[in-house]
Amino acid sequence: MKRFLVVLMIISLMVLFSGNIFAQSTSSINANLVNQAGKQLENYSSQYYIGFWTEIGGLILAGLAAYTSPTLTVLGLLGSLVGSVLTFLAAGNIGAAGASLVAATGGQ
Repeated sequence: MKRFLVVLMIISLMVLFSGNIFAQSTSSINANLVNQAGKQLENYSSQYYIGFWTEIGGLILAGLAAYTSPTLTVLGLLGSLVGSVLTFLAAGNIGAAGASLVAATGGQ
């Protein structure tokens, strides 16, 4: 995943400095759509980490409260569930970024 993000960042920098880049030496890539894909990937990263740390925090709270407070245990498990859902929903940005990249190259 990190390698993919690095490649997209390099493409974004190339677009910023040259205005456009060429794929297969005949069709130009739409710089705005590549930039949009980069922003969608940044949003994915942000949402993913918020969800991940919410999930971890909920699990830690549930684990620490397991023997002392049933209410905190339930809240921790609910927090973990919310974090899992946020992480899952963040994946929608990956699909949108992929669609933007396909559109940027004039693909189907």
